[in-house]
Amino acid sequence: MDSGESMEMPKWRCIKDVHALKISAVVLDADEARAENRETDGSAFLLPNDTAYAPIKVTSAYVQKHRPAGEGYYVVYKDGYTSWSPVAAFEEGYIRYGSREGMPLPMSGGMGSAGFTTR
Repeated sequence: MDSGESMEMPKWRCIKDVHALKISAVVLDADEARAENRETDGSAFLLPNDTAYAPIKVTSAYVQKHRPAGEGYYVVYKDGYTSWSPVAAFEEGYIRYGSREGMPLPMSGGMGSAGFTTR
């Protein structure tokens, strides 16, 4: 089946709009539970880099699936799906609306607030 030649797979460019917050730290409930001598629920708090936003609590299922650690981006897609992206991968693939790169500001009627809570 291998002809000895390799063929490059098709190349794709991402054109999705997402909501995302840069996260500066992840606080696992397990760490808190140990300090408080209690059982853990496996959840975590994602601490946004921009302190105008409140910490985001994610479930144990999210922690197990995405393994958030250190710095990264908490990403919310149009359909409500949430994920985690390492800083380099996210910043290589997305440009922020209204940034110096000249992207237009998003039009009203878009994805909404994505549930981010400000302080």
